[in-house]
Amino acid sequence: MSKTLTELPVQFLFRLIGEAAVAGDQRAKVSGPMGGRYMSTSTKGGPLEGPRIKGQMLQGFAWGPHRMAEGAGYGHMHYDVKVLLLTEDGYRILMRYRGTNSPAYADGSWRTGVVFEAEKGPYEWLNALQGIGIGRKLGDAVEYMIYAVTA
Repeated sequence: MSKTLTELPVQFLFRLIGEAAVAGDQRAKVSGPMGGRYMSTSTKGGPLEGPRIKGQMLQGFAWGPHRMAEGAGYGHMHYDVKVLLLTEDGYRILMRYRGTNSPAYADGSWRTGVVFEAEKGPYEWLNALQGIGIGRKLGDAVEYMIYAVTA
């Protein structure tokens, strides 16, 4: 355990790159209950690689509403996403994450809380982790750096 509650010890898990399958103006959009907008997102997939895992995010499985509040002082989105990962040795892992981008993040990035559902096998250690992620745009794609909170 960390010495104080003000420390956050983390360990790098993997880098993930995902490419959007549709342009922003082609996403399904609806108005939300708090004045926000919800939109669906699909992906072409992309590679993931880290010290203990290598594989890909599967095509078409990135989804979930992204809500952006309207009006002065908002300008951020809330993410609620599920993606299916496939390791190079054939194991499936569901990665779920929720998070937000914020005007507080000057670089336009976003932060997420990540949990995994890995099938029985060499990656089930992921099931016991609380992950955190930092995402950013990378051309027409997005890049995530995923970490595990270690204590």
